[in-house]
Formats: sequence, structure tokens, C-alpha cells
Amino acid sequence: MVGIIIASRKQNEREISVPAAISAYLGVTEPAMYGINLKFRFPMLCAMIGSGLAGLLCGLNGVLANGIGVGGLPGILSIQPTYWQVYAMAMAIAVVVPIILTSVVYQ
Repeated sequence: MVGIIIASRKQNEREISVPAAISAYLGVTEPAMYGINLKFRFPMLCAMIGSGLAGLLCGLNGVLANGIGVGGLPGILSIQPTYWQVYAMAMAIAVVVPIILTSVVYQ
């Protein structure tokens, strides 16, 4: 979403992407997935690559959660405190990589 907001020159795309990005970062990803990502296809692939890299980092470091169901930025609350640093790095990867890839592919 943020990659579309940054790279898009069309005002309509930017207006749709901003609220979708806000809701996605708070854990409600459906508006972003169905309204933007699947419409353009490439943002979905970029998001999958970034999420895969973040998941790989978490898996290799054995990050554990106390429960499931919390998504987005509030998701750190379900992670055991000893893994917060690794999880924060994984979240940064899951945000930055898709932004860069989407910005490059969009142009």
C-alpha cells in the first residue's frame, strides 16, 4: 500500500490506498488485499516476498507467540517478550521490502 501511495501519480489510487494501508497496519488486511493488491497483482507478490522474508527470519530465530489472532502492528503484543527485538526486525522487513519492491515494479 505504501509503495502505491509513494509511486502512484493517480490521485484516485492514492486516495484508496491511504485508508487501506492504515487498516492493514492495524490488522484488518482485507481492504488492502482485495481493493488494491489483487487489482494490480504486483503489490500482492511484493507483499508475499516481504512477508516470506520476515517469516523466514522469525522461523530461523525461533520466535514464539503466546497466542494467535492479533495481526498488524498490535501483533507484537502476542509475541513473547524475549523475541520482541527479532520480531521488530521482521516487521521492519515486512514493511520496507514490499515498499521498495512495489515502488520499483510500479514504475
